[in-house]
Amino acid sequence: MIDLSYIYHVADNNREFVLDLLGALKKNLEDFPTQMRKDFDANNWAALRATAHKFKSSVSYSGMEALIEALIKLETLADAESNESQTVDSLRTVFRSAAVMHATVLAEIEQAKLLPVDAD
Repeated sequence: MIDLSYIYHVADNNREFVLDLLGALKKNLEDFPTQMRKDFDANNWAALRATAHKFKSSVSYSGMEALIEALIKLETLADAESNESQTVDSLRTVFRSAAVMHATVLAEIEQAKLLPVDAD
C-alpha cells in the first residue's frame, strides 16, 4: 500500500509545496531505477549500493514495503558484490514497485492541483 499522507503533513497542505515534493518524488522514481540498471550492468557494486541507499531514503515514508525491502536487500547484495539471481530478483521488484508508485504519484499530482491556493 502506498501512503503519501506524510507529504501533505510535512507541507501543511500547502499546494505549491505538496506539488514540489510530489514532483521530486516523481523524478526520483524515474531517475533512480534507471541509474540502478546502469550500475548493475556495469558491475559497479559501490554505485549500486549508493543508489539503492539514496532511493530508499527518498521513498522510506511511502509505505511501499516491497520497494523498501528490495532496496535494503540490494544494499546488502551489493556489499557482497553478488551478481546472482537474488540481485536480479531484487532489481525486478524495485523496477515493478517503482512503476506502480510512479503511476500513483502521477495521479496524486493531479489531485494536489485541486488543493486550494494559499492566500499568504
